[in-house]
Amino acid sequence: MKIHRWALLPVLALALVATPVAAQDAAPADLLDRAQLAATGRPLLYDAVYGLRPAWLRRPTVGARLGSIAVYVDSMFQTGGTAVLRTLPVDSVLWIQYSPPPAARRRFGVGLGTSALHVSTRLPQAAVQDVVEEVPSFANRPTVRVGYYAPRRLGQRQTGSGSQESRGGLSLSYSQPLRHDVALVLGAQHGRVRLPVLGGREGALSSLGLGLKYLGAAGADVVPSIQFALSGVQMHWSESETGGRPAETLTGWSPRGEVGVDVRILERVGLFGASSIEMYMLPDNIAESWLSFTLGASIAVGR
Repeated sequence: MKIHRWALLPVLALALVATPVAAQDAAPADLLDRAQLAATGRPLLYDAVYGLRPAWLRRPTVGARLGSIAVYVDSMFQTGGTAVLRTLPVDSVLWIQYSPPPAARRRFGVGLGTSALHVSTRLPQAAVQDVVEEVPSFANRPTVRVGYYAPRRLGQRQTGSGSQESRGGLSLSYSQPLRHDVALVLGAQHGRVRLPVLGGREGALSSLGLGLKYLGAAGADVVPSIQFALSGVQMHWSESETGGRPAETLTGWSPRGEVGVDVRILERVGLFGASSIEMYMLPDNIAESWLSFTLGASIAVGR
């Protein structure tokens, strides 16, 4: 039987039309819809996801440690992690979507090393259990640090009684996340130090600086950081501290490098520790290098 070429044209046209339609209907690899979940025959969402995408339920690896999984139901953060999925019937779910750590951080603002599962349901809002305010992370929230810093002079041995003693003082900073794990930092310090090059006189030292902080990846609750900043510095001695002479003030600048870590202990509160090296550059070629240790509290102040 001879088939004319023109007779194949309708078949080819249908194939060309059906191909893009089928491609459009294919579900994304990061999403399971209601039909796919129901086809498993499992009554609970956790079991259905485990049967289709078990890797979604494994905590991501961050270096040598495990990260965490954040679960959202109708865009609301849920306590309990993946255990929440055991409370949701499959027939109440429209879809569930998986976000690996980089995408989860961009979409939900979760901490470093945290993946996310987002569930959309047909449940009324009042029926969604364990809804709480999203847990902040110091890696992606505006954060205030308040602490005490203790400076120690470098590069010269003690030349007189108390010449290197430093009382330290208050440290305050504000961190505003930018992009690519970098935050802008505005910091201030005020304390009392002795400068041996100025006769070991104790005076009040204040600084105000601006810098950039790089946030490391060690999980959602532990965030190491490296910071570089440039500060304006003012050293002031009152009349009683100058031995009866008029009050004296010297103004200069200070480059600063810091290595620190924040550890979250509550939803919006954590502890931080840092060590830094800075150089006070004052008039008349006065330069002093100092090592400072800072301990204090971190408070997430924004979403």
